[in-house]
Amino acid sequence: MLDIPELHVTSLEDALSRVDSVVETFLSKGILKLKGHRFTRTEQLLFTRKLGDILGWNINSESVPDNFNPEILERWAFEAGHSDNPAVENSDEDSYLLGWHIEQVFYIDQFLAGIWNMDHIGYDNRKAGRTLFADSIDIYKNLPNEDKDFLEKSVVIWDKPIGPNTGFGPFFTKATDVHPNTGDNVIRLETDTGVLIPVELYQFDGREPSEEESETFIRILSELREKLDKDLSIRYEQQWEEGDLLIVDLFRMYHALTGGFKLGERKFYATFARPKEYTHDLWNSMELL
Repeated sequence: MLDIPELHVTSLEDALSRVDSVVETFLSKGILKLKGHRFTRTEQLLFTRKLGDILGWNINSESVPDNFNPEILERWAFEAGHSDNPAVENSDEDSYLLGWHIEQVFYIDQFLAGIWNMDHIGYDNRKAGRTLFADSIDIYKNLPNEDKDFLEKSVVIWDKPIGPNTGFGPFFTKATDVHPNTGDNVIRLETDTGVLIPVELYQFDGREPSEEESETFIRILSELREKLDKDLSIRYEQQWEEGDLLIVDLFRMYHALTGGFKLGERKFYATFARPKEYTHDLWNSMELL
């Protein structure tokens, strides 16, 4: 098990004065935790704004002015329970409430970071509601060279039958992408059918895949699922405490959530950052790749 990097801060001002260290850790590790000061929602947004100014996020000094109103606060630091699914009532601490996934790959301008501020926990079992992480950059680096080459030539098709609009999907994306900050290759494949996004190989090296190539894709995806599920050496584990502020690179970090808590027993404030200039467009056409 890997340790999540921690930075002890005493106030918002202290955190702002050490923002260069936060950015350095975020870029190198993809995850870090701030402890010692309990951030209010307003402070959370102000700190995210500072990060956005440095990292080129859509949450920055232009979108969040000094005298921002309650609507801006609600938009950028909204309340969440993680999860609001009634099935949470029947879960246990060792089962997945949300299976392993990487964040919303079907958007062209994808989420770059999540800032999660745990405000309230109404249960005593620290092993309940854990958030698990694994770094896609490191997973990719440790693949056999032939698997790296295969994924780099692969275009996949997603069938997402749920969403805000009728006919939401299918989507076409590359199996790998380049991280916008680090330049590293990142695997961008959903792995858990619990996320309700079936994925198949659509093209290989610019053409329809052979049966053997489709089987190779299935094998790589199966091995990825197995690694995320069982290889503790690549895993970060967040056992939440009230006041924890977690900063996560959502472009590179696979993550999952365990159960064991009841609906309404936890509350946190979530902020999600995208590129400074972004749209809600989806990879719904091969011509967009």
